[in-house]
Amino acid sequence: MASQIPLGVEITNSYEDGDEFVHRIAVVVHAPTPEQLDDPDLLQDWGIDTLLPLTGEGPHRASQHAYYEAVIRYAPLGLHGLVGFEVSGEG
Repeated sequence: MASQIPLGVEITNSYEDGDEFVHRIAVVVHAPTPEQLDDPDLLQDWGIDTLLPLTGEGPHRASQHAYYEAVIRYAPLGLHGLVGFEVSGEG
């Protein structure tokens, strides 16, 4: 399996003041390992480590509480099972 893969990811950043930002981005990331693909907990960890860092609106919003979500909308052939995979976090 390739060590780097292209993904299409939809990012939603929802802030406590009611502002919500949605971004659709193309990224190249480290592919999940076969072990991660086979274990939902390990795949979730991969998503948290790989996709959540893509969220947020930058330093000017860093002090505001927010809910972050990243959803894979495109994955390459052989990894189409990742489409629809999502991770979320608060902070």
